Amino acid sequence: MSNNILSIIRNKNPSTSELIKVVAGNVRAMRLRRNISQKDFASKVGIALPTYRRFESTGEISLSRLIEIAKFFDVAGDFKNLFTKREYSSIEEVISERKPRRRASRK
Repeated sequence: MSNNILSIIRNKNPSTSELIKVVAGNVRAMRLRRNISQKDFASKVGIALPTYRRFESTGEISLSRLIEIAKFFDVAGDFKNLFTKREYSSIEEVISERKPRRRASRK
């Protein structure tokens, strides 16, 4: 495990750039474990090679392309759990919680 990943684990509030780099690094490591070149991987996932290379070096990629990568590695289900976990700071928050709103109020 690299020092970069350890710093993310220790830091409960990592920066956006730290998270982006860790995700890109994780994808790269998974690709290398399967012994797939960048060119072959980009082709299999349906992403242009320059786009994929940029992702590995900068972490920048569209959400739809990131989901395609996740589907390739069979981890797309993890996206379903994003933004679903609610952490409470007190029992009062649990008691006072209402049903989720379906839309925002008009202004």
